[in-house]
Amino acid sequence: MGVRELAKQGQHTANEVIKKATQTVYEANFKKFASLTAIRILARSAIVV
Repeated sequence: MGVRELAKQGQHTANEVIKKATQTVYEANFKKFASLTAIRILARSAIVV
């Protein structure tokens, strides 16, 4: 395997790691947002009742 192929493989691996890390961050933020939204909805309904 030549240097160019190794560089391409390394870049591909780095891209996959970054994609996975980004997905994990997005999922965590979405869960946090969904949880806070649910709390706000419950708080509003408690105030109305």
